[in-house]
Amino acid sequence: MKIAITSEKEIFTLNDFLTELENLKDELYYHDFDRLELDESFKVLSKIKASSEDAEEFLKKICDKIDEIPFTKILFNCVTMLQNCADLTQTTLDFHPNIKKGLELLERQTELEHWEQRCKAAEAYLNEIHHGTGDNKSKLYSEWVQLRDQTLKTTNQNDSH
Repeated sequence: MKIAITSEKEIFTLNDFLTELENLKDELYYHDFDRLELDESFKVLSKIKASSEDAEEFLKKICDKIDEIPFTKILFNCVTMLQNCADLTQTTLDFHPNIKKGLELLERQTELEHWEQRCKAAEAYLNEIHHGTGDNKSKLYSEWVQLRDQTLKTTNQNDSH
């Protein structure tokens, strides 16, 4: 089954609307609907209230607004990501152990590619040393020794972490 990916805009729209509804609950605790005045912090609900004649119409328009927000798609995306990517044994959001292992392998692959490039450079130096003459030969050998020592130092530092 395929479903469209939720956009950040859709998520923020739902979040903002639900936050307004949560704040509306607090306002209704202190004020009757007829005396309720929604300030500019209620960007969506203040417009709905202004165009509603009574509480019933206000509630119907809130339901219409909920229909405009693809909340089922947003929630389905969240559930899918949690089931497929999260470590469900934890109480905080973290990657599934298999994903963590995969990320570690990608990091190691990048390191190996780096070392492979360094080995090719070392091999090129060795070939030049082998086929070189006199001063050029000793200069290349010296460069190769520096490269080797630097590589060993870096390898030892990485192994100690």
